[in-house]
Amino acid sequence: MKAEIVDYLHRLNQEFYQSFSHSFSLTRQQIQPGVRRIIGRFRDGKNLLDIGCGNGNLAMELLGMGSTGKYLGIDFSGDLVQIAREKASMHHASGQMVLEFRTIDILHTGWIKNLPKKFWYS
Repeated sequence: MKAEIVDYLHRLNQEFYQSFSHSFSLTRQQIQPGVRRIIGRFRDGKNLLDIGCGNGNLAMELLGMGSTGKYLGIDFSGDLVQIAREKASMHHASGQMVLEFRTIDILHTGWIKNLPKKFWYS
């Protein structure tokens, strides 16, 4: 795909989520069916990187399953990351999975350097 088209679609996507992140989040209260089919394969005690974490539904599902380990959710939408943090702060219990959420845009060169090293090669 041409770089101009990628840039245009990226800007359009950012504008959408900046404008509608809260109402969009309200329509996304469950994890996707494909994720539900494979979620049991995630082993406890592992590092999990969720690229495009949105409002944190996968993290909440993992907490509900009693998962352990470390989870890092990243999304380019700062508003959705904030929603995920708020949800996690209301649901997080001691001794469960360690959750972290960051605003990172994977279309920016060098984005991976913004991740903790434990998530680079896990």
